[in-house]
Amino acid sequence: IFPSRQTAIFSSLIYLTLLPVIHHGRLALTDGIVLCLIVLMIWCVLRSRRDLRWSFGVGIGLGLICLTKGLFLGLLLLTVALLFLGWDTPRLLTSVYWWNGLLLGIAPTTAWYAVRLLELGLLPKDIFSLLQGLLWASVETNLINFPWYHLILREIFAVPWILFWPYGLYLAWNNYNWSWAKLVLVWTGLYLGAVALYLGLIAVIFKELPGDFGDFLPIYPALALAEGALLTEVWNWPRNKNFPRFWSIGLSLMAIAASILSVHFSRLDLVNWSLALFFASVALTMTIAAILIVRRDLQFIVVLFWGSYFSLLLFVTSPYWIDCQPKGGHFSCDQALEVKSEVLGYQRSNKVVSDP
Repeated sequence: IFPSRQTAIFSSLIYLTLLPVIHHGRLALTDGIVLCLIVLMIWCVLRSRRDLRWSFGVGIGLGLICLTKGLFLGLLLLTVALLFLGWDTPRLLTSVYWWNGLLLGIAPTTAWYAVRLLELGLLPKDIFSLLQGLLWASVETNLINFPWYHLILREIFAVPWILFWPYGLYLAWNNYNWSWAKLVLVWTGLYLGAVALYLGLIAVIFKELPGDFGDFLPIYPALALAEGALLTEVWNWPRNKNFPRFWSIGLSLMAIAASILSVHFSRLDLVNWSLALFFASVALTMTIAAILIVRRDLQFIVVLFWGSYFSLLLFVTSPYWIDCQPKGGHFSCDQALEVKSEVLGYQRSNKVVSDP
C-alpha cells in the first residue's frame, strides 16, 4: 500500500507505541481483540487486490468482528472496505470470485446469527431486544451522564502522535491518488461520521449512551497509517525547511504537564516512584523532541520513538497502569488489581489491599 518500506516501519512503530492499543492488547480485552481482527481484515482486503483468494480472509475477519462486538461494527467496517475498493480497485466489486470468497468466509457467522433468530422464534415482542443484542454485542447502556471526561482522558493518552494526525490527514487529502491515502480518508471519514451519528441517535431516541463505546480504537490503525506517511514526508524534507510551530508548542506543553505530574507524585505521603519516573521520562522525551524540532533536526522522530517506548515500558511494569484512582491524597489501585486478577482468572476471597 506504501511506495516505500520506511513508511510502513514508521506506521508500525506509531501503532505499537499508542497507549490505548497497548492497554487493551496487554489485558486481552474485547476491544483489543477486535482491533487485532480489524487489522487482519484490512490486511486481507489489501492483499485481495492482487490475489482474489484473500477475500476468504476478509470474510473470516469480518465474521469474527461481528461475533465479538456485534453487527454494527462489522457492517461499518464492511462499508469501509467496499468504499475503499470501489475507489481504488473497482473491478473487484464485479468479481464473482471475490464475493464468493467473502461469503464463504462469513458463512459460519451468518449461520450463528440465523440460529439465534430461529431460537427465539422471531416473536414481535422479542425482535427489538434481539436486534439490540445482535447489533452491539457486549455493549451495555448507561444513563445520559456518560463520563465524557474519561473518554477525553483516554484519547489524550494517544500522545504524542495525536499532534501529527491533522497533518497526516491533510497529506492524505493532497495525495488522494495513492492507495494509502484513499484508505485513510475513507476509514477516518466514514468511521467518525458513523460514530457521531450513532451516538447522537442513541442519545436522542433512548436518552442513553452506550457505556463502553467510549473509545475510538478502530480509528487508531488509520491514524498510524496517516502519520507514518507524514513522518516519511518529513524525513525527506529539505534541511532548510522549518517544521510546523504547532509541533514544538504541543510537545512543550506536554513536557510541562508531565513535569508537573512527576513532581506531584514524588511529593505525596506515599511516594509513587514508578509514576514519578514514568512522567519524568515523558517530560524528558517531549522536551528533547521539541528542542530538535525547533532546530530542524530530523532526529526528533527517533527520539519520539525511543522515548515513547521506554516511557511505556516504565508504565506497564508499574502496578498503576491498568486503572488507578486517586483516593485519600495518594494513589490507590484497588480497582486495577481487581481487574488484573479477573483477567488472570484468579478468584479473590478477600478485598484487594491498596498500594503495595
